[in-house]
Amino acid sequence: KSKLELDNKELSIQHLRAVVKERESEKKLHNAEMSRLQTLTRTRTTIVVAVFIAVLLIIIGLVSYLLLRRRAMRMLRQKNDELTQALRRAEESERTKMRFLQNMSHEIRTPLNAIVGFSQMLAHQQQGDDLSQDQREEFVELIDENTETLTTLIDDILLLSAIENGSAMKIRLSQCLVNAVCHRALSSVKHRCPEGVRLYYTTEV
Repeated sequence: KSKLELDNKELSIQHLRAVVKERESEKKLHNAEMSRLQTLTRTRTTIVVAVFIAVLLIIIGLVSYLLLRRRAMRMLRQKNDELTQALRRAEESERTKMRFLQNMSHEIRTPLNAIVGFSQMLAHQQQGDDLSQDQREEFVELIDENTETLTTLIDDILLLSAIENGSAMKIRLSQCLVNAVCHRALSSVKHRCPEGVRLYYTTEV
């Protein structure tokens, strides 16, 4: 009986040992599974963080690209507006120059015609036309006045060209006889009046 009891105890001990080993094996398996799960979790976390960072970088890149593109478009529109305004100013300046040249050609033609006309009248007088001394002196005076006017116009054109090239302009104010200026202007064109046309000048001064 004692032997059987010892055998039973030994069997119980062996059983307990087997149970302990089984539990240790289960514990090892559990630990291994937990370690595998932790590794998998860390891997998934790393992947999620990497994907999040990549998506964040892509979003930042897209936003930066859009901002830079919008800025570039704004600068391009500004440059286009500046170029358009510069083109308009250049066209307006060209039109102004054309109008100025047309006006100057007309202004130059007026005293030039007077000079040519009175010079021809004096030349014809030398060929036998009857002109009094007063008329000759008047014609010579008109030629001198229109020559002075023509010289002034040419000086003004040269002055304007110098101003456009950046030269400084000095303005000098002085008194003048307005009636005399008007009379000289009429005298320079009265020889072109056709028959029956009377050219006159009136003033309250």
